[in-house]
Amino acid sequence: MMQSKLRLALTAFLAILLFTTLFGEQQAELIIGGDFHYRPYEYLEDNIPKGYNVELSREVCKLLNRTPRFRLAKWSQVMNWLEEGEVDVVQGMALSAKRAKQFHFSQPHTQTWRSIFTHKNSGIKKFQDIRNGRLLMQKDDIAHEYLAQIGFTGTVIDVITMEDAIKLVNEGKYDAAITNYICGREVIERFKLDNIVVLAEQIQTRDYCFASKDKELILAIDQALDTLKENGTLQQLHNKWLGKYLYHPPHAGWDLSLGMAFLILMVFLTACLILINIILRQRKKMRSLHTGLKAQQARAEELAWYRKLIEAGSIIIYKLQIDPLAILYVSSNVSQWGLNPEEIYAHPEVPFMVTPEYQELGQSRLQRIQEERPATDELEYQIELPNGQTCWVYDFCLALPPEGAKQAYLGFLVDITQYREVEEELLEAREKAENASLAKGMFLAQMSHEIRTPLNGILGLINVLKGMELDPEVTEISELLYTSGQSLHKMVSDVLDLSKIEAGKLELISLEFSLQHLINDVVRSYATQNKNTVVDIRARLGDNLPDSLYGDMHRLRQIFLNLLDNAIKFTSEGWVELAAEVYTLAENEIRLIFSVEDTGIGIDHRKINAIFDQYGQADKLTAVHYGGTGLGLTIVKRLVEMMNGFIWLESEAEKGSKFYFIIPFRLEKPPEAQE
Repeated sequence: MMQSKLRLALTAFLAILLFTTLFGEQQAELIIGGDFHYRPYEYLEDNIPKGYNVELSREVCKLLNRTPRFRLAKWSQVMNWLEEGEVDVVQGMALSAKRAKQFHFSQPHTQTWRSIFTHKNSGIKKFQDIRNGRLLMQKDDIAHEYLAQIGFTGTVIDVITMEDAIKLVNEGKYDAAITNYICGREVIERFKLDNIVVLAEQIQTRDYCFASKDKELILAIDQALDTLKENGTLQQLHNKWLGKYLYHPPHAGWDLSLGMAFLILMVFLTACLILINIILRQRKKMRSLHTGLKAQQARAEELAWYRKLIEAGSIIIYKLQIDPLAILYVSSNVSQWGLNPEEIYAHPEVPFMVTPEYQELGQSRLQRIQEERPATDELEYQIELPNGQTCWVYDFCLALPPEGAKQAYLGFLVDITQYREVEEELLEAREKAENASLAKGMFLAQMSHEIRTPLNGILGLINVLKGMELDPEVTEISELLYTSGQSLHKMVSDVLDLSKIEAGKLELISLEFSLQHLINDVVRSYATQNKNTVVDIRARLGDNLPDSLYGDMHRLRQIFLNLLDNAIKFTSEGWVELAAEVYTLAENEIRLIFSVEDTGIGIDHRKINAIFDQYGQADKLTAVHYGGTGLGLTIVKRLVEMMNGFIWLESEAEKGSKFYFIIPFRLEKPPEAQE
């Protein structure tokens, strides 16, 4: 009975095992790429994958519940597999910026670095000796990037494996090889190579990681590596495969006792250097302190000399404490005013010797300083000296850094009596000059009508005389009289207009007018007057000009006339053009830009700034040849500015001139005009 029960239980167990085998969940396969000849990291032995990377990958696959399938081949072939997706992951790849752009990298599971191996009889003693030599290197190795960075100009020969590179250098066929340090050490020990040494133990240190195009796979591998670090498996693999190379002396033939002796000697020399450095620093510090003390003593002597210099001068220095109010210091040169510092210390609440009319001002200043604590303060006032004379004083003070809760000010007192007297004289002279100029302007403004009336009568009579039948000689004389009278009339008008402007007697009158009609009328009048000349006088109007504007039409006409007179006077041939366009347009205001352009003699750009000055012309020769007073453009500038505009000139010598001015106008009748 018992045997039948055992037989039944065994049958059930076998059935369950068979069911699980046939229908249970199978582990997914993970295809892992690696170098077939990269001892001790990864290699094939009897076609079986072995090495540090292989065992690490198996441990990772256990944690990922994946079945590893290794594909080991030449490194260049492995890189192609990873690019084309024929392998899921490469189990050991040095991280670089270039590779990071192509693949995803896990956290490092160890570090790798490259070293330079040379033949012991090669004569190469330092790294600079191989810059122009012949180097062996595994194809597609990361050290190619390093050579590009250091400016290597020699020859690089690619080989299939690092083992081949080490053997060829040992045979003396090439100058040196750059390989992985641990791989190189493994080859030297495995084949007992005696003719090769390490020139530089460690260059181009890189993190050694898993690499894949699958970001999720890399994240899972990172978690597995964390687990292997925590349980100590990763450290065990390091010790098993890499440990003896990591701590092995890097140079072949290096004796351990000699190395220890050298190490002790280096420690002793380092300690001696540190001790010497400490002693030298202390001596330097003592010299620095001594120099600092001498410098401080020199500065103290210099400050004492400055103090004597100031106290011997005319500037009085004082120190004022705010709360409580007290004068802490007054320089001894206050004696120049017949005062004693002790007298001043006794009366800090009232500005000492201040005349009665400035007492209140002085008190309010002290109160302001106490309440507001300004950074600086200044005041001019009069003081009464013991001899009965008064003196003007300039008092300036600045806040000193607070000493605890107390605030103080450092002040300077300067006698400015002479400066105030000169200033008062200058102000009086200026006032007299301004009154005289105003009286002159008012006189000329009031006399403008009386002067213009007889001139107009004379010109009218000359014009009547021109209309009579006269002898040719008399006719010529009348023409000369008329021309001279017109020039005199223009000159007098300019002087009187400028005087009225300066006296403030010229008022603007805002009326409705047509800009097109005004410009056309001005241009036609000039064209008629100058019909026998070769100068073409024309107008150019913008398409969007309004039909009517509100402004001072008469002053605008005067601006046009003065600018056109100026342009025609200096243009012997060519053309003169008056133009108007819209500059800006608002709800009820429009700004127009006008220009008067000619093809005349132009103006040197260095003299443009002075062209609007009173009685100013380009040069003396121009004034002699063309005449005029130089007031026309001054009046134009004043009128434009009175109309809230501005004017400027663009010109070059022998290339003509172009005057621009912008003036605002109203589109509707102004409120004051409506009333």
